[in-house]
Amino acid sequence: MSRRHHSSIFLEPRVCLEFEIICNISNYQARSYNQSRWIGVPFAPRFKKSFGCLKNYARGQNSQGSQIQMTAQFLISFNGSRPLNLFWLLPKDLQANPPLPVNGSRVFLTNFPQMFVYSKTVRTKLNNVSNEADAFNASLARDRASYNNSINFAAFCKRGRRPRPRLLSLRKEQGVAETAQQMVGDVFDEEGEVSGDGEWPLPFEEQAEPKENRRKKRRLRRRQNRARCYDIWFISNGYPICPVP
Repeated sequence: MSRRHHSSIFLEPRVCLEFEIICNISNYQARSYNQSRWIGVPFAPRFKKSFGCLKNYARGQNSQGSQIQMTAQFLISFNGSRPLNLFWLLPKDLQANPPLPVNGSRVFLTNFPQMFVYSKTVRTKLNNVSNEADAFNASLARDRASYNNSINFAAFCKRGRRPRPRLLSLRKEQGVAETAQQMVGDVFDEEGEVSGDGEWPLPFEEQAEPKENRRKKRRLRRRQNRARCYDIWFISNGYPICPVP
């Protein structure tokens, strides 16, 4: 049975929140973010459930019934080690007047004013973000930064799915012969002259990757995808004070 591939709901190229670097401080940065509008939802025990609510809003469960291509920018708010809300950045053309959530849905609109944040980029799993935030909090305290330590955020960009190219099946000799004949026909015309650009397709060995190798690659991708890069934020109480070089 062939797998069905759905078109990505994410904008390409990915749209993420723009910022200005004020200064670099040891292993983190002080940044400035402009005002922005987001769609939020209370964080569920499973990330997919919260993300599904945002995806339903983008797929038409809004006051205008309009389909919205999602940006890839997401934000999770934390109170200590407890996730509070999941936010998704609205596209630029909807920042001024976005569709309202429908009654009964869990999503809500929220506005983030211009803010100055201390940001540290880490690569970790979602369930370990709070530990990274605690370490970052301690680092900011040692540097005597002025910031709100009761609430912190984890910002990340989520990839959209892309259809995988179908691999050529060479399990039967007959299939190999038919494919070879087709490859020759693609390069030469009926009179034996080179047709098109005259370029040969990929060799059999490159198209017919062994099934076990494909399984190993899929397992490796799953392990790698469990961790992603997060920007951990603590909001500064005013304009950040940068160290004098």
